[in-house]
Amino acid sequence: MVGLAVVAAALAASALVYLVLHRHRRSDDAPHQAEPRVAQARLVDGTLSHVISITEDVTATREAELSLQRKQRWFEALVEHATDVICLLDAEGRITWVSPSSTRVLGFADTAPIGLRFVDLVHRDDRDNVERAFNNALTRPGPVEAVEFRIRHADGTWRHFETLATNMLDDPDVQAVVTNSRDVSERVIAAEQVAYRALHDALTGLANRQLLLDRMDQGLGRARRRGAGLAVLYLDLDDFKLVNDGHGHAAGDELLVTVSERLRQAVRPGDTVARMGGDEFVILAEDIEDKAAAVAFAERIRVSIADLVVLGSHHSIAVTVSVGIALDRGEATPELLLHDADAALYRAKALGKDRCEMFDATLRAESVRRLSVELLLRQSLEQGDLVVHYQPVIDLTSNRMESVEALLRLQRSTGELVAPSEFLTIAEETGLIVTIGAGVLDAACNQMATWRMQFGHGAPGRVAINLSPRQLGHPTLINQVCRVLGDCGLAPSMLSLEFDEMAMRRAPSRALESLEALRTMGVTVGIDDFGTGASSLTSLRALPLDYVKLDRGLVDGLGRNEADTAIAHAVIELASTLGLTTIAEGVEREDQLVELRSMGCELAQGFLFSEPQPAAVIEHTLFTSSTVV
Repeated sequence: MVGLAVVAAALAASALVYLVLHRHRRSDDAPHQAEPRVAQARLVDGTLSHVISITEDVTATREAELSLQRKQRWFEALVEHATDVICLLDAEGRITWVSPSSTRVLGFADTAPIGLRFVDLVHRDDRDNVERAFNNALTRPGPVEAVEFRIRHADGTWRHFETLATNMLDDPDVQAVVTNSRDVSERVIAAEQVAYRALHDALTGLANRQLLLDRMDQGLGRARRRGAGLAVLYLDLDDFKLVNDGHGHAAGDELLVTVSERLRQAVRPGDTVARMGGDEFVILAEDIEDKAAAVAFAERIRVSIADLVVLGSHHSIAVTVSVGIALDRGEATPELLLHDADAALYRAKALGKDRCEMFDATLRAESVRRLSVELLLRQSLEQGDLVVHYQPVIDLTSNRMESVEALLRLQRSTGELVAPSEFLTIAEETGLIVTIGAGVLDAACNQMATWRMQFGHGAPGRVAINLSPRQLGHPTLINQVCRVLGDCGLAPSMLSLEFDEMAMRRAPSRALESLEALRTMGVTVGIDDFGTGASSLTSLRALPLDYVKLDRGLVDGLGRNEADTAIAHAVIELASTLGLTTIAEGVEREDQLVELRSMGCELAQGFLFSEPQPAAVIEHTLFTSSTVV
């Protein structure tokens, strides 16, 4: 019902109709909104006849209007606080509207980019991609594939954005291309960091092997197209292990970082410096004319490194480097060039270090020979064809065989034996020595077990095996020894492990702990080739030893060289004082044997008694007789 106040207002109004909104409850008690229309009805002479009231239920209409208002406020709040930036672009790519979030995300003033072409805000290197994406959007309605680009922040930095464009030019309510841009800088930077770590050395930031090989491949292609030269320099710090052992690994890392920085400063723009691991580096240098230019470049690099390095605040050390150089000959691959440069580096080390050596035909022949030996080693391992010979160790008091030394032999298909000095060096460098050494340990212990079963007390008392630096420092050494002794049923005292002093120096610190543990178990431990220039008499007291082997060089000079005779005598006396047994190796003459007995040497081995022989030969020639001398 229309209120009296409404009717009064209608009567007083000059208009014919007066509208007002009322809220009522329907008969079903549901609230609704009504909009009455009150009008004056007059006679012809203008006299008021009556008032007409028409009431309309506008509940649905008013609720729709309120809903629209709420949605409008919700949309405005969403756009204002969104992390995405929304732009409306006209058909020319100009910005006609930008969301308020652009102020927070990109530092724009409220209307700063209005009227500008969107592409003008994009990084120069990304504009072509953005132009193509926009033109693609113009060709068809709806969204197109997202595009990534960089856009400048108001503070001058570049941010990475991923943008999706939707063509709504034909929509009469929009008439624009709508772009929705999301800041993906953190994702892009994280991906770049992962990619960088995958291609760079973590310690020095230099290129790693993978990146180096890729750049070498590209560099070889460029060199051959231009007819230019390319050189690879393989560098290795001299005596780097002494830094780690003497000053600690942190000092070693500090030295590597310093050398890396010196290398960066010494090379030319465009050259690549890579760390191959440890203290090895490689430099890739393009546009090298000839061997003379390559050597001159390498010498400049070598000199740039050769200076004192201060470690921490107390220690200064001199740094030298050996360099191997290889030139592209027109058909080389990245791996072959690295191999050639490494071979040249090996020669530089052998010739005294702190020098540069060029790969040449002589090294090529040596490299081929070394490669053939390596392949032969690998084949022997795969096929289980390791050959072990045995050399008797004789008790000089009883003239009986006291023990044997197991010696690895490598045999070609022709029956020719490869010199141990050659294949053992290659095995050590390639790391094959660890697997080979384990195979020799198994073979020797199994042979000892067989001899013990066949000959009882007539069998050798022990079998000796020589350990390389890699074997000494290998974490599985103790487990290997325990396993094979248990499998073969041998007492620890039936096994001897020996090494030379240089091997101990090159082995990590845990090698000493392993030897002490094995000796505590009952395994016999000895030092081999003692008495050479690298030997130190203090080693006899510092190392966990049971015996000392006189180097064959000293034994050869017995009775002929006074100095060798005096040194041998001194070593035997010192060993006796320390409770160590002395074994002379390389005994080939009767006069040597006489001299050794007069000095009090207990044991000996050499060609005078027997060459290293297969197990069957040793059994036939020695186990059938009671004495050997």
